[in-house]
Amino acid sequence: SGNSADRLAGGIRDLVSGYYGVYPPDYGIDLIHTTITGNSAPTYGGVLISSFNDDNHFANTIIAGNSGDNCSSTFFDDQGGNFDDDGSCALPQVVPGADFDLALTDNGGPTRTHALLRGSVAVEAGVDCSLTTDQRGFPRSPDCDSGSVELGAAPVGGSIEGLAGIKVKCENEETLQSVLFDIGGSASWDCEAQGLLVSRGDRITQTITADADSAARGSVIGLIGRRAACRNQTTATASEVLMLSTNAWDCEAAGLTIAPGDRVVVVLRARVL
Repeated sequence: SGNSADRLAGGIRDLVSGYYGVYPPDYGIDLIHTTITGNSAPTYGGVLISSFNDDNHFANTIIAGNSGDNCSSTFFDDQGGNFDDDGSCALPQVVPGADFDLALTDNGGPTRTHALLRGSVAVEAGVDCSLTTDQRGFPRSPDCDSGSVELGAAPVGGSIEGLAGIKVKCENEETLQSVLFDIGGSASWDCEAQGLLVSRGDRITQTITADADSAARGSVIGLIGRRAACRNQTTATASEVLMLSTNAWDCEAAGLTIAPGDRVVVVLRARVL
């Protein structure tokens, strides 16, 4: 994601000595459960395959949203579960760019990712679901999704910093079930680990009550369509954060003035991925 080239192959260029009729034995690339997007080049913004052997294998991979054709050729073994959005890869399945988040966001795990969106045609479209985790390390379903991120695999919860004496209430607005717990000095929480039952699409409200220390900010995971309402109960002031391209919320950046010791309430509302 986010790579560019001045002439050819913004994302991946597979160039071997095949131009001269000599191929290294068993040379090729395997793209398995991969998402290639947001790359650019005047030609072949996604993937340039210059080798003509049979050792290139694609499976459960999304190549879409690149500037320039997604693929240079069809010199690869289509093992199923693959999608592109311009037909240049000659794949039997086409995924609209709107079917996944074109922005790199914090969806949990060690890296930012392009998450599938609810209702995507790539959901449960994978074949040979032998990889048990996605890019973030979260578990894949036996009916796995195509692409690098498994929809709904992330735990529903969040993380926080700058607050102390933290209590969290997680409520599923669809089932009216709720759980209330104290995370003390912990930096993160998991609503499901606390006993909240969730399904894809459920609207979840997370209410955080704490005392301000140095700031009031954090992030949410496993959720989309995120809104945060911040209120300083000590000063009776409030602000609202709409999280579009990021999972992060920051009450002070949204205009709320907070001093150490102020009582702060943050209400997060979103839907389960």
